Amino acid sequence: MGMFDDVDFEHRMPDGFLALGGYQSKDLDCAGDCYEITADGRLVATSRSGYQSENPKPLGDVHYDGVLNIYGSEWPSLKPHEYDLSFVAGELRVIRCSQTGVEVVFEPKALATMQNDSAQAQPASLDG
Repeated sequence: MGMFDDVDFEHRMPDGFLALGGYQSKDLDCAGDCYEITADGRLVATSRSGYQSENPKPLGDVHYDGVLNIYGSEWPSLKPHEYDLSFVAGELRVIRCSQTGVEVVFEPKALATMQNDSAQAQPASLDG
């Protein structure tokens, strides 16, 4: 098993999958670094592992351009899910599900709405 990077992306994918623990990718530095895809579709480096300490790269927007392959598994079945995310000039444009071949255009507003809804959700009161 080789090195990989972690990618946090809180977005329901074209096949309905929503990764609770994030995804992994071997398309970046494969140094155990952590990235996040923001609500507006930007790939941001959030932490560096230190495996490449000679020339550490800065944190923040990486201005990714190209296809980023990410993969994760359902729990507890461990059913694999794999996606190709197409970035143009640093912006996520298309999500392609490797299992089904379905492609969808990324809509930043849909992700922002989902994140706002979950942040505003109130736990049920136990008082009755």
